[in-house]
Amino acid sequence: MTVDPRDTAFVATLERVRPTLEGTAYLMLDDAASADSALDAILARLYGREVPADALELEALRALVSDDEDAAPLPWSAAPRFELVDQSVVVDRPLIVSDLSRLPRDQRAAIVLERFTELPSVQIADLLGRPVDEVLVLTRQARAFLAAGHQERQLDESLAAELRAAVPFGSGGHRATDDLAHGQRLIRRRRTRRGAAAVAAAVALIVIVSQLWPQAAPVEEASSPASSTSSPQSQPSCDTTTEPCRATIMKDWRNEMATVTSSHIDPERKYFSGYSFSYDDRYETPGIWIGQGGALALDMFRMDRGATEVYVQIATSRKFAVRCGATTGTTCVSMRFMDGNRFIMSESTTVKGGLEVQYSPDGNQVITAIARNTTQGDELHLERYDLQDLVQDPRLRLPAV
Repeated sequence: MTVDPRDTAFVATLERVRPTLEGTAYLMLDDAASADSALDAILARLYGREVPADALELEALRALVSDDEDAAPLPWSAAPRFELVDQSVVVDRPLIVSDLSRLPRDQRAAIVLERFTELPSVQIADLLGRPVDEVLVLTRQARAFLAAGHQERQLDESLAAELRAAVPFGSGGHRATDDLAHGQRLIRRRRTRRGAAAVAAAVALIVIVSQLWPQAAPVEEASSPASSTSSPQSQPSCDTTTEPCRATIMKDWRNEMATVTSSHIDPERKYFSGYSFSYDDRYETPGIWIGQGGALALDMFRMDRGATEVYVQIATSRKFAVRCGATTGTTCVSMRFMDGNRFIMSESTTVKGGLEVQYSPDGNQVITAIARNTTQGDELHLERYDLQDLVQDPRLRLPAV
């Protein structure tokens, strides 16, 4: 049997870098089982994306520190198991790991990448999507916190040695073949699902045609009022290289997104009086028109004595999405619910404190909803679950460009 050279390079690379990836995952996630599961998923997905072997380590690190794990269940995941115990279970974590868990995620990622993974500041900045100057500030802040009461951590080698000693994993090289098998299995599942979807679509098309065929002959009957509602177009209706075309697309898109947003948070249309936007990257990224990715957004507002404003953004990836907490100045957390859905949300639960919810329906696109009070006036009562329902609406999508 012919061996794929890409598979050979994948395994050889992981035999070399997996211990570093395992340690980074553990120091970022606190728990050995969670770290192992997360790394398994990341490596399998990178294999499925055909990431070159020489980029594998950095892309895996990028996924580990981005907090953007795909919530979809994996084909090798075991079913949930439940065990009854008659006493509490105490997890004994090294002190440095407990201290790391108290850091903001960006500071934690920066110090782990610098002292444990031993990356230069330029690479850390690339992985975190931040300027080098900000990375230097993050590592300095993290070091100051970790060294409080532990002066030895001010020394680079002492801190690095403590981080290395905290990692519970072994060599990790024997897992490379498992990672390859997982990646191949993930690809097979995707192909199976695509095949099943194609069959289902073909069956649906046959059913639709069989129902419409007897009524298709008279042209006059096809122009009834009910037929004016159509599904979104898969192709743009005009030349998107021209400004008039883009303006038309954006007007139609924002009208539709405003309608979708209102249906969740103002269904009786009693609060909001319109929407607004700017021409900066927070509302319209130029690259989205030329296939380079980006984001589009709008603000819902009430003109007369309205305090509450709702911002909705759809981005092609987390790279272009607004950072959770940046708008409202709140702390955000990642939460996975029992139905499998995973959100990044502000810890605040009131509009006064600022509500933010981010959701990634397909592992790439990121939908953000932010509700906050911006002026004095009547407040719209919203709960965090209102925004959770909104961002899961399948009608929230980018226009065809």
